[in-house]
Amino acid sequence: MNKSLLILPLIAVSLSGCDPVASDTSIDYGQLLSIEVSDGLKNEYVRYTVVDLDEISVTATFVNGSVTVEGSELTFEPETLNTSEIGEFEITISYETESVVWTYAVVEYDEIDNIGAPQFVVDYQANIAMKDNKQTEYMDREQGFVVGDDNPFKFFPTIYAYDSDGLEVDVTAYHSVSVIKEKRGAEWVTLSGTELEAVVAIDDFASTYDFTELAIGKEYQLTVRPYGDEYATKAKYATSFEFRVEDGYNAYTQDDLVHFNNYNDLWDTYRTENEITPIEINGIFFQNDIAINRNELPDGFFYMEGDSDISSGDADYPRIIGSLRDNVDIYQRDIAADKSFVFNGNYFNLDFSSLPVVVREAGKAPFSEPGQVISHATVIKAGIAEVRDPVGDFLMTNLSVIGNANRTDEQPEKSGGAIYLKTQSVDVHLYNMIMTQCFTAVLSEYYATDFIIEKTRGYDSFSSMLYNYGTDDFLIKDCEFIGAGGPILIADHVSPDANGNGGYQA
Repeated sequence: MNKSLLILPLIAVSLSGCDPVASDTSIDYGQLLSIEVSDGLKNEYVRYTVVDLDEISVTATFVNGSVTVEGSELTFEPETLNTSEIGEFEITISYETESVVWTYAVVEYDEIDNIGAPQFVVDYQANIAMKDNKQTEYMDREQGFVVGDDNPFKFFPTIYAYDSDGLEVDVTAYHSVSVIKEKRGAEWVTLSGTELEAVVAIDDFASTYDFTELAIGKEYQLTVRPYGDEYATKAKYATSFEFRVEDGYNAYTQDDLVHFNNYNDLWDTYRTENEITPIEINGIFFQNDIAINRNELPDGFFYMEGDSDISSGDADYPRIIGSLRDNVDIYQRDIAADKSFVFNGNYFNLDFSSLPVVVREAGKAPFSEPGQVISHATVIKAGIAEVRDPVGDFLMTNLSVIGNANRTDEQPEKSGGAIYLKTQSVDVHLYNMIMTQCFTAVLSEYYATDFIIEKTRGYDSFSSMLYNYGTDDFLIKDCEFIGAGGPILIADHVSPDANGNGGYQA
């Protein structure tokens, strides 16, 4: 039988009912009549599939209309959707006075045809490859992949599986068998027993690997295959990957970046509302591309309707609502004098191209037309305004950055684009970066001695690409920067009136 290698979804859920309308607390919908599942559930799951109940929604029908209710507002009995056993099961979903029972089946795939590398491995290998367009090619493609020890590393392969009728099934969980080898000199040594348990905790069903501090600084080779004798020997049922473990946190989502911030208290309420527990980390390692979404940022970074510092008579009022506030530092970290921090992109992308721009410049009257502001807002800031001796160390490496303010589009409102990286009171090493369409890619401020940019590319900035504001030693080595709206580099003085001699120069 010929089998396609496309992964197709299982059975799509389609329910008839009232068309949902946006919920509005000012409308009296009357009595709740019924609820029905509208999204997020399937009739059939492959065994060990993990189901996020927050992604379920129901249509609630009232006397005077209907609304869509998300999973966070619903209650479930039982509290989780169990897929660990084969058979037919029920889960009861309730909202206010009404409930609905959903019946689902848990099945075992009948046959695995083969498995492939996880999608993040495919993307990583593509990102480190040579490129025809050298502006998208990393100058150093041999730094390797890094896994953090602070939280589990996810390694779920692409599985091509079929049911008893020969139809492809979407496998989102499986029972795995793992072999982990540690590199010792030139030899790969297979770990087992207490030696294995000392460096990693393995969840065979969640496909996660939680490395311990004993693994830091060591290289590992992970090979996985499905559980079962029929999958034990053939090469097509296994996939392998090599990496190094370091001290830090594995970042999969935008919310994971919140752990970088230990200074800006605008994140406190957001953490509480989204159940993000603060943890102390010394590094972040991207495990895939991450895009910055406005909806996953605190409202305090933006002008919101009803804020006391705006009014309907302001010249910029038609544009101010929802815009980014000037001078904010979205993710900021205070790096102590005896500490260091590593921000490693693992050759993935950080994309903030959809971030709203600054409309009102701090300390200036509102402008009626776009293009007159100069933005000082920043996405990532390492350090704070404080004299320290010695200072901390910050390394940012192996990351491609896509900003929200390119010059080639010639859109005046992009004068309010965000600075990507601002540093202060830390010694900095930027290595093997690609930074495009940022208002300014890097702004290095005073209270630090050394700033090194090495093997880094930068393109298409709305303003100057690099700005040195008082850092003593600013070194650019083996880099390429092309296409800034102003100078590629500005070396500015600090406090020109402070010493009567032009200020403290960069």
